[in-house]
Order: sequence, then structure tokens, then C-alpha cells
Amino acid sequence: MRGMWLLALKDLRLALRDRAGLFFMAGLPIAMGLFFGAINGGLGKREMRLSLAIVDEDRSERSAEFVERIRAGNQAIDLVETDRPTALAQVRRGARAGAILIPDGFGDSQALFGGGAPPVVETAVDPSRAAEAGMLQGVLLQAAGETTFGAFADPDRLRPLLDRSRRSLRESEGLSMPTRLALEAMYGSLGVVADRLEADRAAEEGTATESTDQAGPQFRLLDIRPLPLTRPSSTADRLRSGWDLSIPAASLWAVLGCTATFAVSLVRERTRGTLVRLQVAPLGGRELLGGKALACWIMAVAVMGLLLTIGIGLGMRPKDPLQLAVAVGATAFGFVGVMMAMSTIGRTEEAVGGAGWGANVLMAMFGGGMVPLAFLPGWMQTASHLSPVKWGVLALEGAVWREFTWAEALVPWSVLLGIGAVGFLIGVIRLGRLQRSTS
Repeated sequence: MRGMWLLALKDLRLALRDRAGLFFMAGLPIAMGLFFGAINGGLGKREMRLSLAIVDEDRSERSAEFVERIRAGNQAIDLVETDRPTALAQVRRGARAGAILIPDGFGDSQALFGGGAPPVVETAVDPSRAAEAGMLQGVLLQAAGETTFGAFADPDRLRPLLDRSRRSLRESEGLSMPTRLALEAMYGSLGVVADRLEADRAAEEGTATESTDQAGPQFRLLDIRPLPLTRPSSTADRLRSGWDLSIPAASLWAVLGCTATFAVSLVRERTRGTLVRLQVAPLGGRELLGGKALACWIMAVAVMGLLLTIGIGLGMRPKDPLQLAVAVGATAFGFVGVMMAMSTIGRTEEAVGGAGWGANVLMAMFGGGMVPLAFLPGWMQTASHLSPVKWGVLALEGAVWREFTWAEALVPWSVLLGIGAVGFLIGVIRLGRLQRSTS
């Protein structure tokens, strides 16, 4: 064990003495991470696919129609029906971009032009997805309009709507008498329209409605009420700073720099015979590779600690510092395994260096390090599960602002630990074969 620590200190000293290498290992990845983190929130309007949870607590004919209007109105939306606690938990964990909740009484609150409250729809949106929040609001308003005015073509739906509108008008206290009389006359005219529609239904004629003057009373199709995503025990806003979003991604770029640098240093020692000379010393093969892995883990933890410290200085406030420390350790372990496997990609420093950074870029692209996952095609979002970058970002965000419970945090931690173990095993096996083939 002492020999492994000595080897790790040796590698760390060599890394710190090489200023150019230290820049490419820590400085450049930090700059790249901060850059991409800064622009992630303003990528503009692009075609995206939204995965939304929907909860219909009203279970009325009108709420069912409203759900179908949402589903049919935009092919880029995937709706998954569930219950309220599950929907909010999925959004908080980042599994869904948002949630639509239709409370009880939605169908009874539908009324026309004046008096009464508009139907209420509650929404919950992942704070890291501002573009999707605007898109969701547009989709809801479109569905509300189609649900309301679609009744004008169907007398069976128009008559109950007129009855609710008249009842709402009688209960309203904020309308002047001229406006009230005008609305009563309009509802009477619409009743005549319903009679004509019913008479002409067989021929499907007379479905057009005359335009009416709506400038007087105030009219809202829908009352959209955002819901907080914090657990009931928390009253603070989840996102205290924009750096809560960018710092975790920046930290993963720094870790990718460590991974590539230590992979090249390992192949350098192999090609120059350093590993062979070290084997003459009273050290086992496990201590040799363990020392290299330990040095990489320490450096990865250090650069992530540096990024998180910078984030705290800029206003980031982690929700659970202890959970964050565990996430940092698990992320570093996962990428130590990636480093070990990466060091056996080629036989030369140039091959490993080029292939290593190529692999890093791909992992960042598929893992959301460059572009938010919501903007990626569906097949890329599925493939992102294979990228350790995604799980590293998710582990850090869970402690910084997503408010993961310890049970929820176990998912990304377990994936990262598994990636680290498998990568280390692959690296050890491949390294042994390379050593035997060159000896």
C-alpha cells in the first residue's frame, strides 16, 4: 500500500511540474466547460422533443379532450400519464422535461367571454430547460383554444358550454350592465346557432360562427399555474444561481482532461520501458497500476473541487455538501476506469492521445456536455445512457440543485462505480497483453 502511494505522488509531481501539460489537463477543460455552460441557456429556438408527464385529476370528458388536443397538436411531444407525486418527482430528477397537471373541476370551469375564473392547469418544468417552458405554455394555450372553440361545431358540446357561461355571468360582479346585456344577447344568438347546427347535422352545414366583439370583457383561455419542484421539507428555490447549471458540466470537462493526460502518461511509461524497470522493484503489478489510478483519482477530485469552489465563489450554493462530496468521489472513480481502458486503445502516445480526446468529445456530445440533452434527437438521448459524462453531470446536479434523496443519488453513483470497475478491469487485461506482446 505504501508503494502505491509513493507511485501516485510521483505521478502527481510530474504532472504539476509540466506547466503546459497542466494547462491542457485543467486550464483548457475548465475554460471549455465554462464556455459551454454559459451558452447552454441560450441556444435559441430549435426543434426539440419534449417528454412530459401528464396527470388528469378531473377525469371529465372535457379534460380528456384537452389531453387529446395536447397529444395531437404537436408531434414533438411525448405524453406519459401518471399520478401527481410521480410526475413531480420525475421532473425534479430530470427524467421528464415537465409535467402538466389538470386539477379536479377543470371541466366545470369552462365558460365563454366574461365573468368567472378560467380553467386552471398546473405545470412543473425543469429549471434547466427554459426554452421548453415557453414551448409548453404555447402548447397548453393552443389546446385550450381548440377545446373551447371546438364546441362551436358541435351542438351537444355548445349547449352545456352556454349553460355554464350564463351561470358564470350571473355570478360575476365585475361586469357593467351594458356588457352583461350584450353577453346575454350573444349567448342567446349562440343558442340559435346550436339549434341550427342540430337541424343541419346530417348535411354538415352551418358550422361557421359569426365574429363577435370581444373587446369589452377580459378573456383568458387558461390559468396556467407553475408548481415548485422542491420537496415539501424545502422552502428555498432550487436554482439560486445560473452557475448551478454550468459548473457541473464544466467539472466534467476538467475530468476529461485528467483522463486523457493520465492515459497518455501510462502509455508513455509503457513504451519507454518505465513500467518494466518498476517491475524490478519490490512492487506487485496491482501496486503499479493502483498507484497510477490513485494519482488520476486525486487529480480528478482536485480539479472538480477547484471548479466547485469557483462556482461557490460565483454564487452556486450546493443543497447537500456531503452528497456532493460522494458524487465527486464516484465521478472520479468512474473516469479512472475510463482512463485505464483508454490507455490501451493504441500502442503509441500519439494514437492514445488522439483517440482519447476523440472519445472524450463523443462522450461529452452524447452526455450533454456540449448541447443540452433536450435538443438532441431521440436516438442520441437514448445513447446518452452509455456516456459516463451524463451520469457524472447528473450526480453533481443531484447534490447541487436537483435535491436528490440519497436513494435517488444511488442510481448515478452506482452507474459511475460500475463504469470505473469495468474500465479498470479492461485496462488491466489489455495492458498485460500489450506488455507480453512487446517483451
